[in-house]
Amino acid sequence: MNKNIWAIANKVTEDVKDLLMNETAKLGLRIDGTVRFDRELYASCLKREPLKSEIAISDLEYIIGKIWKKRLDD
Repeated sequence: MNKNIWAIANKVTEDVKDLLMNETAKLGLRIDGTVRFDRELYASCLKREPLKSEIAISDLEYIIGKIWKKRLDD
């Protein structure tokens, strides 16, 4: 198929991050990036307000930058 696939874990909290990475590695999976749980984003969804986010957006910007860098290096 010649397609690149990235695995991104979403809504990750500090107390489960290491466990998540270890358990997925046991299955032969690699998590390429994690998006931390963002209370601000979650609350704005529940309130049906325009989405607000600092943590999740920051994490996604970092992951996208990492993917683009890897793509340019290949």
